[in-house]
Amino acid sequence: MEDIINSFFEFSMFVASIMNIIKILEEKVIKGFHWATVGIASLWGFWNLHYYSSLDQWWSFYAGILLVISNSIWLRLVFYYAKRNAQS
Repeated sequence: MEDIINSFFEFSMFVASIMNIIKILEEKVIKGFHWATVGIASLWGFWNLHYYSSLDQWWSFYAGILLVISNSIWLRLVFYYAKRNAQS
């Protein structure tokens, strides 16, 4: 049961991350958020993938994969638009 509950939180963060990605793609600008916050969360997410698999918490593992992927996309967009806007 704990795995299902934890995977719900991981998946909820994935949905929130997707909303951030959509917002960046719409606005094409980064404001008010430091990349290190999501960077650290992404590193923690990679650790969680190892941790969840060692505990056989497969629901959390798969939800964690989605979150790590979306956080990585978000970080890539942050660096892309920060560089692009700095050159303008």
